[in-house]
Amino acid sequence: MTNTKKIIAAVLVCVLTALCFAGCGVANNAPGDDAIICVSLVAEDGQIYIPANTAAAVPQTPVTPIETVPVAPVVPSDGVATPVTPAATSAGAQTPATPDANAQPQTPANNNATPAAAPTSKEEVLALYTEAYAKIAAEGKSATLTYNNTTNSPNVLEIGGNLLKTVANSLMGSFLKESTPNTQLSPADVAPKGVTSISIDASKVAEATCTESGGVYEIHIKLNTSQSAPEVNPTANSGGVGSLTDIVMVSDITNAAESFINFEDVKNSYFETEITAKIDPATKHITELYTKCPSIMSFGKVAVKPLGVPSVSNAAIGLTYENRYAISY
Repeated sequence: MTNTKKIIAAVLVCVLTALCFAGCGVANNAPGDDAIICVSLVAEDGQIYIPANTAAAVPQTPVTPIETVPVAPVVPSDGVATPVTPAATSAGAQTPATPDANAQPQTPANNNATPAAAPTSKEEVLALYTEAYAKIAAEGKSATLTYNNTTNSPNVLEIGGNLLKTVANSLMGSFLKESTPNTQLSPADVAPKGVTSISIDASKVAEATCTESGGVYEIHIKLNTSQSAPEVNPTANSGGVGSLTDIVMVSDITNAAESFINFEDVKNSYFETEITAKIDPATKHITELYTKCPSIMSFGKVAVKPLGVPSVSNAAIGLTYENRYAISY
C-alpha cells in the first residue's frame, strides 16, 4: 500500500471513529460534561494504534444531531472496492443501504387471493365451457339423464295422407324413443354423445353469457341460427349444433326405415339450439347440463315400398329435442 493510500485509510478510520462517538456517546452529553475524542493512527506497518488518554478534558458544547455523510469505499491494492457500512445517525436510525442493481424484485405473498371473476366476453365463456366439457370424459365418474323429451314442435307434419302420417309417427317412435327418467349413462354419452373434446365456432354463436349465483357459474349458449336460416345436416363436433348437442344424422333416418320407406333428398335443419350448464368455478366441473334443439326434417320424396302407395314430395316433420343431465365426479 502506498503512503497516499495509507493516509486516506487513516483519515477514513479517524472520521468513522469520530462519527461513531458523536452518534453514540457525545450526543448524550449535557453541556459542561467532559468528553474524549479518540483518534487512531495507522503506522507504516499497517497497524492501527490508539494513543493513551493523556489529553486534558475538553468542555463540550451541545452537539447538533448530524446526518450521515456519504463515504467512499476503501480501495485496497487488489483494486476491488469494499463497501463501507453507513454509520447510524444521531437519532439512531439506520441509513438505508444502496439498492443492488442486479437484485430481482420480489412480489409479496398474497394469502387472500380473490378467485377469478366470472368470464364476460363471448370468447371467455366459450373457452370455459370447452374446458369444462372436456373434464366430463376425463374426470367424470357417472352421468344421469334426468329428463328427455322429443316433441312435434314446431308443429310441422307435412306427409300427405293419413297412411304416411301413421308411418311417420311409427318411424318417430322407432328412433326417437324417450328414455326412462334417471337413466344411468357413461360420461361419454353426455351430449354431444361420443365427443370428448368439443370445438365451438364463435361466429355461429349469438349469445354466450355466464352468471354466478351461490358460488356456481351458470353458462348459457345460444346459436345464431333461425328457422329461416338453419344449420342443415350438421355433423358431430362441427363447431355449431354438433358441438353442443346430440344430432340426428340422415343415416339414422334412412337406416331405421330402409326396409319399408324410401327417402330422397333428406335434410335435417336445426335452429335456435341452446344449452345451459352449471359449473363449479373451483374445479370447472359441469354438474348439470340442459340442451334444447328444435329442428325440421324435410324429404324431397317419400315412398312406402311394400304397399305401392304413390310417393309424396316435399314432406316435413318438426321435432324439438330436450335433454337434461347430472354429472358426478
